[in-house]
Amino acid sequence: MRTFWTILAVAGSLVLLLLLGVAIAVWTVDVNQFVAPIQKKVKEATGRDLTIGGGVHLSLGLEPKLVLDDVHFGNAPWAKDKDMATVKHVEAVVALLPLLQRRFEVRRLNLVDPAIALEIGAGGKANWDFGTVPSSSAPAAASAGAVSALASVGIGSVEIANGNLTYRDDASGAVTRIAIDRFAAQARDPNAPISAEFRGKVDDVPISLSGNFGSLETLLQRRAPFPIAIDGQVAGRNANVGTKLHQTEGTVQLQDLSMTVGTSKATGEASVSTGGPRRKLTLRLSSPSLALADLQFSPAAAATPANAAATPANAAATPAKAAASAQPHKAWLFSDDPMSFAGLAGVDVDGDIAIGDLKLADGRRLADVHARFTLQGGRLDAPDLQAKMFGGALQGALTVDATHPAEPGIAIVGQATGLDLSALLAAGGRRVRSRAARPTLRSI
Repeated sequence: MRTFWTILAVAGSLVLLLLLGVAIAVWTVDVNQFVAPIQKKVKEATGRDLTIGGGVHLSLGLEPKLVLDDVHFGNAPWAKDKDMATVKHVEAVVALLPLLQRRFEVRRLNLVDPAIALEIGAGGKANWDFGTVPSSSAPAAASAGAVSALASVGIGSVEIANGNLTYRDDASGAVTRIAIDRFAAQARDPNAPISAEFRGKVDDVPISLSGNFGSLETLLQRRAPFPIAIDGQVAGRNANVGTKLHQTEGTVQLQDLSMTVGTSKATGEASVSTGGPRRKLTLRLSSPSLALADLQFSPAAAATPANAAATPANAAATPAKAAASAQPHKAWLFSDDPMSFAGLAGVDVDGDIAIGDLKLADGRRLADVHARFTLQGGRLDAPDLQAKMFGGALQGALTVDATHPAEPGIAIVGQATGLDLSALLAAGGRRVRSRAARPTLRSI
């Protein structure tokens, strides 16, 4: 028994010495000595400046915490914003024992009030493309280096609170704004799968999603496939996406793509090529059933009944206007609302879409819809448009020339066979009239 207590006393002494050593190591670590080397590495890797306006300090405890304030990461010289990213407050919870060897292993990284500005210039250059890879052999080495660095740092989880992200396309002038209420991602190590969740808004549309992804090493080293599975709600509608991401030099492919929003479903594949002077999107989608209402992600569409009933006085004040907005231009075949074609200039597209049952916003349905189209330099050509409606079949072609956005040109050619005239008249209302006792429909 005496031997047992002796061994326990020796073990306790060793533990005490170990803890004392850790405490001394932590106390004597000057975290600011790591700032300059990190800034130098970032500058060498990206060509951008990393500045820490509020300094760095280490908060001691059972889980030491590295704290940074007022962090700025520089932007591309041509970009509109001075900084590509800023963070008001950064907290990195570090592992205790590795501090004995003056190493920081981050177990949890918290970013508070980050602001990220992503931008694609008029020439197709992206501000996240640092352009520092000198040869074709460098990507693999750079990726391996990145994975090795991440493994040594050992970031277990990342959390973002109260952030915002802006995506700007200078060619089209389109700006997408993402408000991040909360984002969290975690993985056991760079070789383990990633789980993540997001709650926030995209252009004021509420979104709540969770997802499971492949490992960070697979993504950085471009090992195929990188699985993606996302599930949640968009504007109050159930939504999910599943695909396998493949990366090659200058091309990102989404294979085995499946999407569901509300009652609408689609499958297919997509790819984005960035190797040329302009980005090109290739899209092949097939949908058994699609409702346009499921794709209208306006904030009003996500309003709850309580919100809708919150302003009865306003609704009653203009009953005629409310009725008009509920059924806009019912008597017209085409709405007189202005259309913008500015978005056509942002990217080139080669698309093929087939829809078995297409439900329009007004409740009407089209069957066996097929559209083949290309978009290049702001010019949309759809030489093959097909659909069945009003008991007959429609075929046609569409061209939209938006190379001069202020004065776009539109050309429509079509023909219809076997249409039910009574259904067509009912759809058109009083604006469609017959001049003859036996009216006929002619091709346009």
